[in-house]
Amino acid sequence: MKLNNSGSDAIIKIIKECPVFQGFSASEVKKLISVSHIRNYSEGEKIFSQGTLGICFYIITGGSAEIVFDNNGESVKLKDLITGDFFSETHLFAETYHNVSCISREASQILVITRPDLEHLIKTNPRFANKLLLRFLEHLALENEKLYKDYLSITVKSPRLQ
Repeated sequence: MKLNNSGSDAIIKIIKECPVFQGFSASEVKKLISVSHIRNYSEGEKIFSQGTLGICFYIITGGSAEIVFDNNGESVKLKDLITGDFFSETHLFAETYHNVSCISREASQILVITRPDLEHLIKTNPRFANKLLLRFLEHLALENEKLYKDYLSITVKSPRLQ
């Protein structure tokens, strides 16, 4: 989808505020947008389904969505997502199956980066791609550290962890 200037400016602002891309210049964000896709979803439309192969990273640039888990036919809401939120980043690096579903809660616009988009960027602009990959690695490492601390706080009672 082609963006007009006001739409493009709003998306650039949202991406620059995304923790993974903080510190990127406007021209770097435009490079990222140039290899991305803008998709529109209607209320109740599935963005992806539990059990399907994941190869995309998503940033909500307008609207909202929710992450749900199908527990033997019962839908359990795990997380609400709003404009500026991002999700499914691990699927850029490992083609694994979605453990959850994501559903648009209203008419929403989402910027999507696919694994092939990232691979193309690595081939055509390796310097920028390396910066992008390092940011993702930093983000994933910090998320992993949080999960590790949460796990320890649940399983081990230690004054150092609290």
